[in-house]
Amino acid sequence: MYIIHFMQAKPDYTCLNVNTNTSYPCTADDFCSRPGIKFKVDYSTEQTIKNFITDFDLHCIDKVQMSMMGTVLFIGYTLSCLILPRLADIHGRKKIFCGFYHFHALGTAVILFLPSYIGIYIGLFMIGISSSIRSTVGYVYALEFIQFKHQNVAGTVLKTVDVMTPILFSLLFMYVSKDWRPYYYAGLAISMGAWVSSLFIPESPSLLMAQ
Repeated sequence: MYIIHFMQAKPDYTCLNVNTNTSYPCTADDFCSRPGIKFKVDYSTEQTIKNFITDFDLHCIDKVQMSMMGTVLFIGYTLSCLILPRLADIHGRKKIFCGFYHFHALGTAVILFLPSYIGIYIGLFMIGISSSIRSTVGYVYALEFIQFKHQNVAGTVLKTVDVMTPILFSLLFMYVSKDWRPYYYAGLAISMGAWVSSLFIPESPSLLMAQ
């Protein structure tokens, strides 16, 4: 969820002057309001990366539709924050984590294999739900397996690594690949691996002691 701004970043464009048959830099506003203008994405600039805009042909997407991507992501996150942490306290963190974290893999798969802005909305909503599971239920769940004297250090390290995600992806887009798909495929594999692995982890020690 930390890299949504990369996925929405508008690329640089060049448009064709039909009279002189020369290209010139332009913006989406130049050709979206005048459908006859020929344009192409300028992948030679540092600003341009392959993302939702370029791969799903959303160059002229309405601003409201664009803003809905971030909105549905945080709606999913907020709703799950209001409901799932309390359910985890009552019914056990493993049940809630295993029951909902696979939404991250499903949401990622929807975005990868359903090429439309509706698919993006659905996928981001599901990712929002699972992000809450990871950052709240999963965080507490993980710390319960660590000795009390080490929990402060472990918690700090976990959260520090978590919030460094935008920095990591900035470097990846700059120096490794400007294509978003390899990163989403990697995320899909990691999500599936984390979910499958969680099936073999015991229930929360605090719940077991309470029983």
